[in-house]
Order: sequence, then structure tokens, then C-alpha cells
Amino acid sequence: MPHGTPDWWGVEPTSTVHQMQDAGELAVRLGSPVTFDRRGNVVFVDGFEDGLGAYQIDYTGTGASVVLSCLESRAGAYSAKLIGGSTANNYAQVFVYRPYPVESRVGMEASFAHDGDIATLTLAQFFVVGATQYRARVRYNHAASKLQYYDSAGNWQDLATGVSLYYLVGAFHTLKVVVDLTNGEYLRVALNNTEYDMEGIAMYTAGFPFADVWQAYVEVVSSVGHNGRAYVDDVILTQNEP
Repeated sequence: MPHGTPDWWGVEPTSTVHQMQDAGELAVRLGSPVTFDRRGNVVFVDGFEDGLGAYQIDYTGTGASVVLSCLESRAGAYSAKLIGGSTANNYAQVFVYRPYPVESRVGMEASFAHDGDIATLTLAQFFVVGATQYRARVRYNHAASKLQYYDSAGNWQDLATGVSLYYLVGAFHTLKVVVDLTNGEYLRVALNNTEYDMEGIAMYTAGFPFADVWQAYVEVVSSVGHNGRAYVDDVILTQNEP
């Protein structure tokens, strides 16, 4: 019996629908939170729909906490509500440990909404490769209206100034940081609709006598005297970034 399809099958025009040839688009339409930047191969994705079990949590200062919240979310029903303390060392963190399959260009993405009482929100990745730890940190400095990175000398440097994100609980922003493990360098940072080239900027390194691991965390620091809060959602780790 004849089988197969004509050479032109699947690309002919239709009146009400269009052909979809991108598997990533199919995944998004089925509910995947990987919608902001689809570059790289996803090795971890979590929208807190199953709670905080995948994470370690840490917080300090009066009134600080990390809880699961159903009040606000970027997608799905839940997010992590991070409240920094109103006194010294006023931070709240969620962090996850994962192995990295290969030494490649890897990325971390997270979305957040905040109430205007935060000082900073940081995305950080620590990699242990052999006996060396690489530290990649990028933060939104709300107090100074800046986007900053942690340099090879252990100091914060300005990547962009005049960065003022709309703050309203429920208004989510997305930050993605990509680094090159093979060269120990930053590669690029994307904040909402703006991408910043960081190729050639070295990460901070230090000796670290433990097994190879990939630690990624989101940290919120409150303004002094306030319990600044941020809702964090859709944490994504990738490898093989272009």
C-alpha cells in the first residue's frame, strides 16, 4: 500500500492556523515556565508548585522569613516569599545545589516582584571545579537604581545605572545571568528587555577543597528598618548556552 506524504505536506497554508515547528513553543503552550529566554539546555526548572523541598533556605534579622506563597506568582499557583530582616544582616535566601553535567556556558534565571522596601536582589552561582570555586553574582540594586556584578577582586561594579524597575507586588521582572565555566568569565546578563554583554569579564575565584558542585541562590536584602519582601518564581538553570 502507498504510504508517506507529499513533499510539500506540513508547510501548505491554512486558513485558521499556522504550522508550529519549534518544540520549545510547544512546551510553552503546554505550561512550561521557560518563556523568557529559551537559549541553552534546561537542567533544572522549578516554579515552587511542589513547595520549597528542592531548596535550602536561610534568613536573618528581625521579621525575616522564607515561605511558600499563593498570593502572587509569575506562573502557576505559587512563588517563594522572601522577607529580609529589618535589622543588621537583613537578608533572606533560597538556594539549590546541583551537579553540572559538563563545563560549559551555563545560566541561571529567576523572576521576581518586590514591594519597594528591598535594598538589593541578587542572583548568584557558585561553581566548584577541581579545587577552585568560581563566584558569579549579579544584583539589582534598588536603592541605587543600578545593575551590578561581583568582579574578580571581590568588589561590586556597576553594569548599568539608572535602572529603576517598576515595583508593585504582582509585577514580575526576569533576570538571567550566563557565565562561561571553561574560561571562568561572565558572558551576558539579561534584565527584562535589555541584554548586557559581559564577555571577557572574569569571575571571582577562591580555593575550595570540596567536591565539584553547582550552587545557585536568590537573595533579597531589606532596606534598613524595613522588612522588604520579594516574590521569587520560576528558577531555571541551563547548560550549553550559545
